[in-house]
Amino acid sequence: MAEGFVLPVRLYGKPHQCGETGVMFLSGSGSVPGGGHERNYSLLKAAAWWKAYGGKAAVFTPHLEFAQLAHEVADSVYLGELSPAAVGAACADAGKPALCGEYGGREAMACAEETRKRYGRIRTLSEYGVVLDTGYILKELKARGVNVVPFAVGRMEAARFVEGCRFPVLASAGRPGEKGERRILYSRAEAEDFLARSREESVLLRELEEEAQEVLVEAVASSWGERPLVLWEQLEGQGTCAGDGLALYPPPNLTSERIWAVEAMARETLDRMSWRGNVSLRIICHNGEVRLWDVRPGASCDLPFLERASGIPLVEMGMAAVMGEGIPAYLERKELFAVRMPVFPGRVLAGCDMLPWPHRRSTGAVMGMASHPGVALAKVLMSQGITPRPGGTALLSEANREKRRAVLLARELREAGYRLVATRGTAFTLKATGLDVEVVNKLHEGRPNVLDYIRNGRVDLIVNVPRGRQPRSDGFYIREDAARHGIPCITDMDVALALVRGMRATEPGAWEVRSLDGSDRLYHQVGSG
Repeated sequence: MAEGFVLPVRLYGKPHQCGETGVMFLSGSGSVPGGGHERNYSLLKAAAWWKAYGGKAAVFTPHLEFAQLAHEVADSVYLGELSPAAVGAACADAGKPALCGEYGGREAMACAEETRKRYGRIRTLSEYGVVLDTGYILKELKARGVNVVPFAVGRMEAARFVEGCRFPVLASAGRPGEKGERRILYSRAEAEDFLARSREESVLLRELEEEAQEVLVEAVASSWGERPLVLWEQLEGQGTCAGDGLALYPPPNLTSERIWAVEAMARETLDRMSWRGNVSLRIICHNGEVRLWDVRPGASCDLPFLERASGIPLVEMGMAAVMGEGIPAYLERKELFAVRMPVFPGRVLAGCDMLPWPHRRSTGAVMGMASHPGVALAKVLMSQGITPRPGGTALLSEANREKRRAVLLARELREAGYRLVATRGTAFTLKATGLDVEVVNKLHEGRPNVLDYIRNGRVDLIVNVPRGRQPRSDGFYIREDAARHGIPCITDMDVALALVRGMRATEPGAWEVRSLDGSDRLYHQVGSG
């Protein structure tokens, strides 16, 4: 957030340039994880759509760099801290345009709502109010018949909830737009400690099912009843920040029956809420049951990736829906797989667990596209200087729940030319099926141990699927050392299987290479056929 601004500064444009028929787009400050940086791409596209629609557009941002970029699209640009006082002053200077926070994240949406309430003559394109509160949304949807995951809102309700819930649970504390606390809790003792430090009105607990399949949905809700949906998968852990997980589009692990069930759940949810514009949902599939885990109005930080991957203009469609316009027909590109992998700075990983976490830690992302999901994944790894080398040595250390699939992975690795090394429990399972595997010691079992193998360059690929997140477990040190030494470390079995199958499908020298323009032409050619 920019410091020292009580009142905003108009960097570009003239007073009253937008008027009451214009729109002021609010950019998130970024103080909340995922608070506005990817969304700035979507914000500029929304402003450009509004100008093409015939309106005037202003941008309010706390970021000087973004302000300098935004002036090429907007009629007026204001720089200041994201607060109702500063936004209200900017609105008065711009001629009282309507506020739009949907493309700046929850922080910008909360600021737009508070500004509207404080200054009666300022409008917002959409009025969300209390529906920015996830706990309130889930209660409303449950009361309206939507199948929601088990949850509790408020400290008193949460205290009763933890007595009989299944762990782990995701715990959140903080009002909409605040930098609240988010943690995954693995025991009743952890939950009671969390509740003792949290305010009663701001606590939300939701059950996590580690063996469930999580499907993410980017939707556009229209008053005309149209509900375009884009489904994608995050493969690295339910409850983690969507921006920090490995994203895959289209979702290759969904059956047609499950796709139908997820789409039905998404449309039912949207029908129950009177929202317009972009909406993101997280839906859980487990044991034949489909449940809603989260739903949020406004554009998500995943829109830039999904627009490029699918070819669907989600931002423009969202703005059309907000303005009450019909959503134009569209074609979805599904002949290519797209993988998005987060990028972490070295100082974040040093001494930290590389597992995805509820709070965002990445500083950006890289994206790969190919006709095979494993090749797309291998491309993004190579872009970060990490190249899985068939014919090397693979270290396996898996949670008990993944032992069966570890056998399948080990066979795939052997066929790709890898030599197998595993910790004792995993090695016992693999040897029982006739696989040749070398046993390596855990830290407490003597030397040489797993860290010696990593530090001495004896490992080329690591697959470590943990259960729970103990801060100083063997898995923690394995993942930390893998990050330090640039060794590919996969923490999800689906990801590992996709990568190995991709390596077996093609060698790096035979990878298909397309420019972004080329993939767009492919989309248009397919769409016109």
